[in-house]
Amino acid sequence: MKTRQFDGLTLEYRLQIENNPHVAYDGQAFVRTEGGRRIYTVLLNRAYFEREGGEIFDRLSKGSEPQRGRAEMSEGLAVLEADGISLGRIPVAKLRGLQIRLENAAWRDLHERCVAAHASARKARKDFVQAFARARLASIEEHEVSHLIDLARGGDETSPAFARETELKAFYAELARGGNPLDSMSQALAGLLDEVRRGRTVDYSREKVAAVLRFLRASPNLRPRIPELLGADLSPRESGKVLTIAGNRLLAENRP
Repeated sequence: MKTRQFDGLTLEYRLQIENNPHVAYDGQAFVRTEGGRRIYTVLLNRAYFEREGGEIFDRLSKGSEPQRGRAEMSEGLAVLEADGISLGRIPVAKLRGLQIRLENAAWRDLHERCVAAHASARKARKDFVQAFARARLASIEEHEVSHLIDLARGGDETSPAFARETELKAFYAELARGGNPLDSMSQALAGLLDEVRRGRTVDYSREKVAAVLRFLRASPNLRPRIPELLGADLSPRESGKVLTIAGNRLLAENRP
């Protein structure tokens, strides 16, 4: 069992890590009852992260871009809104470009270190995948623990409003405490593009991206840094700091 402190709340939870390549989830948070006691549980799937890590290593090694769907190749516009406030329409192609740049910035240094450390591409790939999986396990643990916090505070799992609120806060927790905010933001953009392709909300990715942009635009000290995030040449360290600040402030805004 692990114990965490959050704003006066002590959360004790069980962390379970499985390695199942036959399921499509990366992590889950739930409460089970054992002997009349509520057990808060985080379940993470290492195989999911290892598969994705291998795909990213191969792409970085080839210097290629991920395959684009039809909606992503179009000249369509994605409408972004945060808290009912419109942030305008952003070209889908621009969002896709930003998602790729963020993913590259998040993992390029690790890729270069692994390649430099091994003459064998197979060993370099193995080291990259293992390090990638460790990083993602830590990041998604923060995401799922955030869900448990909301449940421990009496959140109604059957409420659509709760589903939205807890998912947004879990994303902010990833940015603030997950260790690789560039990767978390890249995943949110990938989710937004998936929502554009499907034509419906999947995990509130559109709102996640919009909330960060709204916060940056409204912050005098951070607004000038938006071009740094959207630019072609990201500074991973500085951009990561900006996103971590955004995650912490957005969490603070959404505390009970």
